[in-house]
Amino acid sequence: MSIKALKYSSFKNSIAESQVKTIDVKFLVIGGGGSGGRGGNSFSGSQGTGGGGAGGYLCGVPGEKSGTDTDATSPHTVTLGESYKVEIGAGSTSTGGGFSGQGTTTFDSIIAVPGGGGGVVGFTNSFSSGGTGASSGGGGNSHHSDRHYPGQGGKPGQVNGGSGGGGASNTTDSSNRNGIPGLSSSITGSSVERAGGGAGNIQNSNTIRSATGGGGTNGNQSGSGVAGTANYGGGGGAGGNGTGNNNRGNGGTGGSGVVILRYDKAYTCTVSAGLTASSETVDGAEKYISITAGTGTVSFG
Repeated sequence: MSIKALKYSSFKNSIAESQVKTIDVKFLVIGGGGSGGRGGNSFSGSQGTGGGGAGGYLCGVPGEKSGTDTDATSPHTVTLGESYKVEIGAGSTSTGGGFSGQGTTTFDSIIAVPGGGGGVVGFTNSFSSGGTGASSGGGGNSHHSDRHYPGQGGKPGQVNGGSGGGGASNTTDSSNRNGIPGLSSSITGSSVERAGGGAGNIQNSNTIRSATGGGGTNGNQSGSGVAGTANYGGGGGAGGNGTGNNNRGNGGTGGSGVVILRYDKAYTCTVSAGLTASSETVDGAEKYISITAGTGTVSFG
């Protein structure tokens, strides 16, 4: 090979080696859910307690929806070999309600905030609205007689009952006490609903309200609300309200969040220590991986 040809070949190789390779990664990032409200004491009048709100729901799968039924964003572009932060938000562990989820879920610059806690009933005729939370909505509320305390996502409760927690969808509920539904994604190959709100309750009732998408159902009378499903970001169900001061149930805790990534099967996702993740699963021309706990980084190569 001539000196000129050798110089040309080296020049081409140096350009090829300096080129930065990127790929698009589809994602689903869900924050931790809020807890349901704790059942209140008995006093003159009727009362109810709100369900917890779902965590924020951010989707980068074309043709699907993000929280509040907005269109999904474009897939996230990553550079091969670089590391990207991932943190999975915990659901609220409060059994008293009224508090937001305890952790934000992150994938690089994509951040899903926690859901709001369900409104509670106090011992001195005091009431609180549902806690503020994610775009998917805060918890439902409690109210007494004609005093209404709307949650961020669920509609205000009817007299005698707290409202259901807000979910990722914009769906409304005519009864006001069911958990607001979440949204469905096929990022893992089949459609799964996640980020549903927890169910609210009515005083001294054994009726279990509806909750889907990982939201917890309410407790009956003095029973505790059901926790939101782990890695679905669902809100916890409201605690039951009995007829006496000591006859009340705790709110269900919120469900933890999740990060699910989907990408061309020619590449591999490497997960660092500190994160809990599934194995990569091949689905047609792509792979997906679910990251369910911890804080760390991912990289692609």
